[in-house]
Amino acid sequence: VSTQSTWVYPTRNLTSCMSRSSLRRHYTTTLLLNWSASLGSGIGLMIGLQILTGILLAMRVPQTESFTAIVAISRNIDSGLFVRGLHCAGATLVMLALYLHMGKAIWINASASSRGVWITGAGLYVLSIGVCFTGYSLTGGQMSHWAITVICSLVSAVPLLGQDILETLWGGTVVSMVSVTRMYVLHMILPAVVGGLALVHLLLLHRSNSACHVVASPSDRIPFVAYYLGRDMAVCCALVMGLAYWTCFRPDQVVDPENSVPANPSVTPASIAPEWYLLPFYGLVRAVPSKILGVVAMGLSYGCLISLGDMGLRSALRTPLGLSIARTSLLLVALDCVVVSIVCMQVNHSEASYALLVAAVAACPVYLFLLLYDLRRRLGPSPLPPTSYTALPCTLR
Repeated sequence: VSTQSTWVYPTRNLTSCMSRSSLRRHYTTTLLLNWSASLGSGIGLMIGLQILTGILLAMRVPQTESFTAIVAISRNIDSGLFVRGLHCAGATLVMLALYLHMGKAIWINASASSRGVWITGAGLYVLSIGVCFTGYSLTGGQMSHWAITVICSLVSAVPLLGQDILETLWGGTVVSMVSVTRMYVLHMILPAVVGGLALVHLLLLHRSNSACHVVASPSDRIPFVAYYLGRDMAVCCALVMGLAYWTCFRPDQVVDPENSVPANPSVTPASIAPEWYLLPFYGLVRAVPSKILGVVAMGLSYGCLISLGDMGLRSALRTPLGLSIARTSLLLVALDCVVVSIVCMQVNHSEASYALLVAAVAACPVYLFLLLYDLRRRLGPSPLPPTSYTALPCTLR
């Protein structure tokens, strides 16, 4: 214990490190990190770009109806179309990077080092979805109007207070410009909350030494700036290049064609579907006949997501067989989410696909098998002493 405290404490006290002559020399981290660990830095950069482009758009938005304002930004303001394209493509890229980052964290059991890191990360995921949804609702297009109508109406399933919450979000009994204004206010507030929670997430990650639950030796610590800063910059450059390509050459891939038409409450689109990052939850709601049961199932799925990082792999790492079962279950759950998303889109055009959607959603209890396996390992004796399996994750990175 005394050996650990002599080399871990300087990395946790950032103030003492900055007061020294060279931050580059004294700020160290574990050498167990690979290229996927730099994805978090890329997400931070993308969130910063989203806030910057959002501020630029907010300063230039004209005082008019939302769809007319979007058209005016794109056509009448210098570089307005480019800035709006960066903002739209950046939202998609942030959510894609978030999914990859969370999947990597579950895969390597990174949450074992600090439960707070995983919980704040799951909170960032929900807040990011809220930011993207409120931004998607501001375009004044046909799909954004019905997105506010359908998604917000889910809160009406809450007993007693559901209808009151819905009318508070809408600013009335139907979707109107008051609804768009309230979504705009939420879209301005939520990024500030995301930024604050991201700083807490980074602080907790720093306190856990950016490592898993393995206690490495002092010789496994290397300077951060010399080795990982360049790697982070390379990953950030790759994300920026992907953002530039998406904005300049594939702008229509991140914009629904229905949003090119002004909102018309009397006309329902042929297929109402949210953005791709909400399709698994939307498919779950559609597969359940009752609205309130669908909302409950969606809440339980998010609860499973929070518990997955801490529950599934910690005890499974004790044996190679347990690790294989846990990771296979994780891959099956991810594949099932993709299938649910694809089938959910097909149900809009063919009701015969509804049975397949229900079957795909019903396949999710494979996660229950992972839960039961974990409980059995926790209640039973450990097959190996703790000192003999703590080094196993080092070989998995």
